[in-house]
Amino acid sequence: MKKLLLIVAVFLGSLSFNANAGFLDYMGGGAAIQDVGGAFDDGVAGVFNMGKIFPKTRTKGGFAGVFGGEAEITKSLVKPKYDKGNIKAETDILTLSGYGTYRHYFNKKFYMMLKAGVFYVKSEGEAEVTIPSYTWFGTTVGGGTTTVTTSDTDTGLTYGVQGGMALSRKMDLTANYTAYQLDTTMTLLGVGVKFKF
Repeated sequence: MKKLLLIVAVFLGSLSFNANAGFLDYMGGGAAIQDVGGAFDDGVAGVFNMGKIFPKTRTKGGFAGVFGGEAEITKSLVKPKYDKGNIKAETDILTLSGYGTYRHYFNKKFYMMLKAGVFYVKSEGEAEVTIPSYTWFGTTVGGGTTTVTTSDTDTGLTYGVQGGMALSRKMDLTANYTAYQLDTTMTLLGVGVKFKF
């Protein structure tokens, strides 16, 4: 837990430092529905990101396509849950991602951004298993509950798409879809705001 808090603190601290230093072009945050696949119910994740946009390149049609880079951290706010039969479980998920990005401006107000990159994920789960009781020749055996905890880390490929609408010169409203390739695909679907420097 201390390592997790340290990672989050360093990330958020770097947001502030890099924004003040003029290196970043934007930073933002939002919330997303977190689908971990399988029989788990969806959770809700908080999303924080920061990025740099490289010089614009004009296309034949006169629109601007812009390449860039983005760093992102997500954390479960409402944990995905499993509740089937005699098993109740929940999982807490943290991801750290780095992306290459490409955005296409349709006009001064609307754009679409594609992103692809790599990610690190840390998941911590807890399951409560209810053990049924049986009566055998007048004697009751079994019964009760047991708790199992797990912790795992992994890396993989991630990709997504974002639609953006300028609310002002300094702020965009965004809609986002991100997929993380693991043994099963985890996805985030959400909305956010982006502050431009």
